This record gives sequence, C-alpha cells and structure tokens, in this order.
Amino acid sequence: MREHLGGLKGKKFCFLGDGRNNMANSLMVGCGKMGIDLVIIAPRELWPDPALVEECRGYAAQAGSVILFSESTDAVSDADVIYTDVWASMGEEAKAAEREALLRPYQVNAELMKKTGKESTIFMHCLPAIKGKEVTEEVFESAQSVVFDEAENRMHTIKAVMVATLGDYQPMPEEIVRGGLPEGFDPFARPEKFEEFSDPEIIEPFAAAEDDENASCD
Repeated sequence: MREHLGGLKGKKFCFLGDGRNNMANSLMVGCGKMGIDLVIIAPRELWPDPALVEECRGYAAQAGSVILFSESTDAVSDADVIYTDVWASMGEEAKAAEREALLRPYQVNAELMKKTGKESTIFMHCLPAIKGKEVTEEVFESAQSVVFDEAENRMHTIKAVMVATLGDYQPMPEEIVRGGLPEGFDPFARPEKFEEFSDPEIIEPFAAAEDDENASCD
C-alpha cells in the first residue's frame, strides 16, 4: 500500500468475500492497528466473530480508524484498496458450491472496480487466486492489480519475522562485516552436539538420535 498509495493511515480498505476466514481476521487486526479504515463486505452469515470485532475496534479507536461491515457492494465507494481471497478456505473444499452461491455477488470484476469511483484504486489478493471465481481475469491482470508486488513484499516481511523470532539472534560482528570471514571459517559447520542449545528436554532426544545414526553408519 505504501509503495502504490504513498501511505497507510486514513486509506479505505475493502475486503470482499468470506469475512470469517484467516485473511479477514488478520486484516481486521492489521488495519485496526495501522489506522486504515476497513470495510468487510460479505453476507451477514459470513461476518467475523463478534469478540474479535470488538477487540479490533479497540485497536482502531486508538489508531483513529474504523472497522465497518456491509452486505452491499456499494460500500466500495471511494475505496483505495479492493481485496479478496478464495471463497472456500483450505479444509472447506466440501463447502465450495455453497460458498460460491453465497459469494458470487461479491466477485471482484470490472463493474465492481468502477464502483469505487477512483482510477487509483488498487486490487490485492494473498494468492493463489481462482480466476473466474472471487476475481475475474480482467481485474487480476489489469494495471490496477498489484498482487505480484504484494507477494514479493510478503517474502521480505516473512524473512523479517523469522529474524525477529530467532530469539538469541546476534548481528554479525562489525569486523567480519567490514573485513570478511576469518581464514578457515566454515559458515555451514554444525556445532558439536547441539551445544548452542540449553534445554535438555529438547537436546537429549536429538543427540541420542544422532548417536544412533552414527552407530548404524559405523
């Protein structure tokens, strides 16, 4: 969004589709915390859990944004972002026909994009998409579609989350950054017997398995 719209706060973000799925829930949390006005457009029976809605509206109140719901696609008026996802999430394939019947009026197509009243509106999708279902090929392949930029940026976000959750991550020493790796240094060498860990409940089973593997090789 920053890349294509220049910012986040105050933008209008519309999600169309199954408002109970993981993407809709994540967008409520993220938009609420980032000050983005979110509108979930879906049949009432596919609206999110009220408890989560209340929690996310608390985030939105602090950030100065709103979280709204509508059954009408007219709610996309003035939207900066149109977002959708597959109609049947993983594990719900048996309900695909039922979901399609419910969500067909919420397909993202050229007519719906025109309802925003803005040529600058962008289309987003977490991918993979099922063209002809939640989005038409015309919109997916249009100049307004930024789905592949979105996918690329997500890769870097995932890397950042991995680094942040390593726990004991330490930046590489400055002398190595500037002067290169010491002679004989092997970045792929395994530490001896998992000595970098400290929890015996985790270490011992793996160490025992490694000993068994070495013994069988001998």
